[in-house]
Amino acid sequence: EHSSPPDYEELFDSRQEGYANLGLESISLADDMRSTFKFPKISIKIGNADWDSGRFLRDKLRELQKLREISRATNAAMIAEMESAWVQPTNNPKS
Repeated sequence: EHSSPPDYEELFDSRQEGYANLGLESISLADDMRSTFKFPKISIKIGNADWDSGRFLRDKLRELQKLREISRATNAAMIAEMESAWVQPTNNPKS
């Protein structure tokens, strides 16, 4: 996809999606390691004890997916409107 200045939103959204997926994969690997090697569950509570990083990352991915769907629908509607407004040139030579 193309990203345009000044905000480069598409690029930023793509990076957020990649980092969210990386974070979720890290959480999954850490959980697997704790289970396999009988390590204790996470016990360190820094800042807000109710904050759940996995939930935050999954919510972010859902939000980005919705934004992508809206963008695709908007682009499709714009293309359809442009195509319907475009008039094919006729092949009648001027004499």
